[in-house]
Amino acid sequence: MLDIENVRDYKIFPLSDPFRIIIDVKGERRTEISRIDESIQAPQTDSVPVKASAGKERGTATGSRFKPAKIRRIVVDPGHGGHDPGAVGADGLKEKDVVLSLGLKLSRLLKEKMGLDVVMTRSTDVFIPLEERTAIANKVNADLFLSIHANASLNRSASGIETYYLNLAKTDKAVRVAARENNTSLEKVGLLQTILFDLMANYKINDSARLADEVQKALHGRISNKYQGIKNLGVKQGPFYVLVGATMPSILVETAFISNEHESRLLREDAYQDHVAAGIMEGVRNYIDSLH
Repeated sequence: MLDIENVRDYKIFPLSDPFRIIIDVKGERRTEISRIDESIQAPQTDSVPVKASAGKERGTATGSRFKPAKIRRIVVDPGHGGHDPGAVGADGLKEKDVVLSLGLKLSRLLKEKMGLDVVMTRSTDVFIPLEERTAIANKVNADLFLSIHANASLNRSASGIETYYLNLAKTDKAVRVAARENNTSLEKVGLLQTILFDLMANYKINDSARLADEVQKALHGRISNKYQGIKNLGVKQGPFYVLVGATMPSILVETAFISNEHESRLLREDAYQDHVAAGIMEGVRNYIDSLH
């Protein structure tokens, strides 16, 4: 039963493994569809000051505060978890462990440095189905959704940082990345692309693309200043289950290649993780600045 006030249009389609029915509804809704979990704190009204940058003041010595415009609540989604380890490096490093650590660091920075309200899809080693992750973001009326991952390739020399947003895949490589992160086959990714083609008008593609661009630039910029030879693989589009259904700008960040021996060692380093979290935060802040 869908408890809504007005329906203008709807689409119904099935997804398999696990089998479920997706109902995509257009219409009017109340301010709050459901009660938010009491453990989720209300957004902070005051934030810590941030340093002024050239050409644009974000804070002053007189104590002015960073104002996050329309963005108040962000969902941070560490990929995989529980019985799903994600990609595994040659040294046994599991993607689920790395991205959980990154997610916790990012969450802390977004709260402490920007005064934003942050909800994590998981803060421990538990499994959350892909379709439930954006459902969590929708439930808490999040303004942004950030899914954190570590990349992998059969080509052990593949390396670099890339950021995705939901759209039809433009390259075979993007399809393969989506198949891996979706934990499914290339054939099923093709089916998802067909479904997405019918639903594209409902997603904030332009806003997601801008968010992805800001995060990719800031993240690679910070990492490349600290570590030599880190490739900028750019912003790409792909059909990721974890981004389907989000009603806010949403991206998937591939922070390094865990399948690459050198980058797997970096992912283990606390300092590298700190720089990744800081880079993503900087990208989010730049995106918010662009909304003013």
